[in-house]
Amino acid sequence: MRHITTALLLAAALGLAAYAKPAPDGRHHVYAGTYSRAMTGEPVEKLKVSLDFVAIGASKAIAYQGLTEQKSAGGAKPVSVWQLWEHNPGSPTTDPVVGSLAPQLLPVIDRRLKKGVKWTLKSGPAPGLPAGTPLTLTVTGQEKAGSKLCWVVSVKPTAGLPLMAGPIRVTQCEQKLWVDTAGGEVHRTSVVIRASGKQGAQTLTMKVAMDLRLQQVGTYPVAKLAARKREFAAYQALDNKLRAAFASRPDLKTVDGLIKTVNAHQKKYARGAYVKAVASIADSLRSARRIVTSAPRGGGGSTLVGKRAPRISLKTLEGKTISLSGLKGKVVLLNFFASW
Repeated sequence: MRHITTALLLAAALGLAAYAKPAPDGRHHVYAGTYSRAMTGEPVEKLKVSLDFVAIGASKAIAYQGLTEQKSAGGAKPVSVWQLWEHNPGSPTTDPVVGSLAPQLLPVIDRRLKKGVKWTLKSGPAPGLPAGTPLTLTVTGQEKAGSKLCWVVSVKPTAGLPLMAGPIRVTQCEQKLWVDTAGGEVHRTSVVIRASGKQGAQTLTMKVAMDLRLQQVGTYPVAKLAARKREFAAYQALDNKLRAAFASRPDLKTVDGLIKTVNAHQKKYARGAYVKAVASIADSLRSARRIVTSAPRGGGGSTLVGKRAPRISLKTLEGKTISLSGLKGKVVLLNFFASW
């Protein structure tokens, strides 16, 4: 059940970019809010979420997201993760983990709204819904979001619920938008999902909720926007270099070279907007270096290479038992994942 959380929440994000227009170049929106997940037999997970959008062209934005634990076990310092990516509604480039907490959101709705207005669109590519799933948007009325009077827009799958996403039964899947009646800016967005699924004889349930509210809006001066674009381009180049290096198992020399490159980036942009994202990369590289230096020497690889695989039997979400020995003669890919 745990690994479907991202898929379902991303599915409920429902492709807002399909009916939103980009803000003018340099327009800056900052959102903050909460994310929670409750699953059968597990403590409720709570995160603080911050989102920073800067329009960088006719249809793109720089999106910078921070996730921070609200509570930490044993009194430890809460952990923060910072992620940075380019939001482009024309392509499915958003990282799925990022997308699960930051829906396909551009903060201005390009449509005349009034109560009772309905329209449809098709969802973008998402793990939980097939691309092109019909969605219905309905203006349900007006409410205040902070001091702003807003239209409330409800977004739901057109086919209705329950909705089957593979073996998972989705019983609630709705996003709401609070759109300023005067300027069309999104002042608040919320997502709620309830789902259940079988694991053997046990039925597991899950509820995921997110609520983001507009904190700040403004426009960058030309010089400041240009500096931010340069910093983001440098970050993209750094990220591409890291991805290429870790497409295979890098050696110590490669990792040390990457650490040197990241250190130079940190020095050049010491007062930049994305220092926390680069600091996260630096931490990851230091961890990678420890792993590389502790790897067995001589063979240059794992001591398990060439050895017979252990006998493994696992249950699927449907409760069916699969044994590794039963797949003899076939290519088997084991995917080890984590949910954040």
